[in-house]
Amino acid sequence: MDLSVQDADIKEIKVQICIFAFDLLYLNGESLVEKPFRERRRLLHESIRCIPGELVFAESRTTSNIDEINMYLEQSVKDDCKDFMIKTLDDDATYEIAKRSYKWHKINFLN
Repeated sequence: MDLSVQDADIKEIKVQICIFAFDLLYLNGESLVEKPFRERRRLLHESIRCIPGELVFAESRTTSNIDEINMYLEQSVKDDCKDFMIKTLDDDATYEIAKRSYKWHKINFLN
């Protein structure tokens, strides 16, 4: 018997989802968007308890070396990552809501 999606019982659908946390914009009702990314990332790691396979921190590296950045980018492609982000940590590293900025760059990979 061929079941279409419309015939599926929602209780029968089993999907394992893992959330990769990489930034923290609010904490205990306080906006963190004016804080530098380095501080937001520190607060993220202090505030969240990881649950392996369900909620983990996105892998991150801190460098200003272009060769290292290229190496991480190439490895991300090999690992079939969805995105690759480069962000400033301290200087002008605030979060600007719904705005593109020179402070960060996101590369989407087509899989």
